[in-house]
Amino acid sequence: MVAVEEKRKPKKMPFKNRLPSEERKTLILDAAGRVLCEYGYDGATLDKIARAADISKTLIVSYYQSKENLAKLFIERYMDALELELRRIAAQNTGDARQVMDAMFGFVRETRAEFRLIVSIVSTPKLAESMRELMFRYFDAFQAVFAPFAAELGPARLKTAVYQYLSMLVAFSIGGNVENITNAKEELIAHYFPGAD
Repeated sequence: MVAVEEKRKPKKMPFKNRLPSEERKTLILDAAGRVLCEYGYDGATLDKIARAADISKTLIVSYYQSKENLAKLFIERYMDALELELRRIAAQNTGDARQVMDAMFGFVRETRAEFRLIVSIVSTPKLAESMRELMFRYFDAFQAVFAPFAAELGPARLKTAVYQYLSMLVAFSIGGNVENITNAKEELIAHYFPGAD
């Protein structure tokens, strides 16, 4: 008998699961954040973001149009998280300046790369104007954390203390070490909050 030759079916290509649109957008935004934090705004490209997200550059452009839009959205998302954390710290404020500053520093320490990105983007001409409103909103939340100390310090001294502490956080984000920031914080507490010991 002659063996009947079986027809071979063509091999099916593995089906790559398609993500729903919103999940794909989140994936792209997360990848953009990683790339922006690693390379900075100027060093980040849509090609690098596409590789990090394992999708095509065309798809990124169809959702977000530009690296500028991706950066703005990533920064907005981070600023929302930062504002939420500042409001949480303000709600738990027991009047202990050291506790407040330690809580704020803890968040910045955990998100150092993102905070550094914020600092660098504020000075990027393409994004500086659109970032201004976010920065004011953030600073308002930052001041709310220190509001319980207003009666003790007065508005001008409180504002100066807040600016100095914010400057310390910025210095840490761009390369300062923990020991230097801790020492600077203790000097600030001794100067502005002598009763905190």
